Amino acid sequence: MIFMKKSTILIGALAAAISVPALAADGVLKDAYVSAKVGLNITDLNADHFSVPAYSESYDLSSDDKQNLATGAIAFGWNLEPSLHVPVRTELEYSAQQEHKFNSTYDYYNYSNGSYSERDYLKDAVKLNQQSVMWNTYFDWKNKTKFTPYFAVGVGATFIQAKGTLSDNYDYSYINNYSYHYQYDYAKNSKTTTNFVWSVGVGTSYAITPNLAADFSYKYIDSGKLKQYYNILGEGTTTAETNYSLRAHNLALGLRYSF
Repeated sequence: MIFMKKSTILIGALAAAISVPALAADGVLKDAYVSAKVGLNITDLNADHFSVPAYSESYDLSSDDKQNLATGAIAFGWNLEPSLHVPVRTELEYSAQQEHKFNSTYDYYNYSNGSYSERDYLKDAVKLNQQSVMWNTYFDWKNKTKFTPYFAVGVGATFIQAKGTLSDNYDYSYINNYSYHYQYDYAKNSKTTTNFVWSVGVGTSYAITPNLAADFSYKYIDSGKLKQYYNILGEGTTTAETNYSLRAHNLALGLRYSF
């Protein structure tokens, strides 16, 4: 079965490799382009809060979610300037982000006097995988140089796979380097969700040849909210909830080939 799947993918890739040049030669891909980018997402999930609605409890969370994660994207699009005489490009883009691991906490008790310290806290440990499909539009500023600055907007869907562990933790350390950690897991969660995603950005491209351009861009990406639900006292019992706003600043380098 695995061999059949790999064979199907290989045949599809070979067919694409053969058909794309043929279509370009026939003029079917006139004004079309393909692009590939690699970059960095500087994440800012903005951990909102932890709540237990049944008990009317709600706590603000602090998080270590600000991280630098590798990203990659491929796109297929059209340059509208030759046919419509407007400096606009539009494309369909697929992108993926490196797995994002972060912890969000709320301190019940935190004390230190120089001789010893102890801390009792709630922790939500999350692993997040994210892939997106977006429709992007670029407004180019044409000039007499090889550089073409642009403004970009995009909308689409992002597919999120999240796994979380909600736990109670106790840390103790003494001046003689003795330390102790205890963790009790209340519940675990695994979910897949689809969110609306939008982005705005700026960038510039550099014409290497008439058909090939290098690209550098910045985007602000808002992927909506992630909500994690935990049955903290067993299946079908009291539900706890954590909330995160999925935001990122994306820096990317890429190449664009026009047919």
